[in-house]
Amino acid sequence: IQECFIIMFKSCLVVGAGNAGRPVARLLNYRGVDVTISDAKKFDEFTTRRQGRLKLLEDEGVKLQLGVKQPCIDEFDAVFLAPTIPETAPIYQQVLDQKKEIVTRKTISDIVNEELPMPKIGITGSFGKTTTTDMLTHIFKAAGYNLYQCSSMKWNLVSEAVVDDIIRGEPKGADVAIVELPHGTLGLLGELDLDIGVITNLRPEHLCEFGGSFQKYVDRKACMLD
Repeated sequence: IQECFIIMFKSCLVVGAGNAGRPVARLLNYRGVDVTISDAKKFDEFTTRRQGRLKLLEDEGVKLQLGVKQPCIDEFDAVFLAPTIPETAPIYQQVLDQKKEIVTRKTISDIVNEELPMPKIGITGSFGKTTTTDMLTHIFKAAGYNLYQCSSMKWNLVSEAVVDDIIRGEPKGADVAIVELPHGTLGLLGELDLDIGVITNLRPEHLCEFGGSFQKYVDRKACMLD
């Protein structure tokens, strides 16, 4: 019997309306948390595509707090800090001083694990992730499995695509889930309970996002095997 993951906080401030903050805000809102998403950028400073995602969040009940450089965390039970926010930022110390619950990769992974209770296969690598995901999907479908699949073919940010699918109920009733896991998605969902992890290859790609360190890039990919 699968344990129910209980969210122990009622309100959350998501700091950063970027590629991590948006799916976190939307998923927590879906699970009944009172969510506010904050960003130093004003609405019109986001790309048109990102503006569309922010409007979707607002339509679903997430409060937008944009153009705010120093958000106030006093009224919130929990805080999610986007990975792009340095640990030297003052808000980190505020969170510690006020003993707020910190929403982590583990928190979000646990929620997604519950929403995807079926056996899961995750595919990562520098190249070939989408192709491998597609190939495995065809193999499992040909074998008669009822499948849930998510890759960058749905949306270039797979974490947002997964949350989209969860809210629409697409994974319900599936026997197996096959999910492409780019490095950005692993940064958010790196603690998914995978039954099978596939690493297609590892080459020095996107190192600008890892301080130029190939080892840090490898470590990000390898987290799915823990």
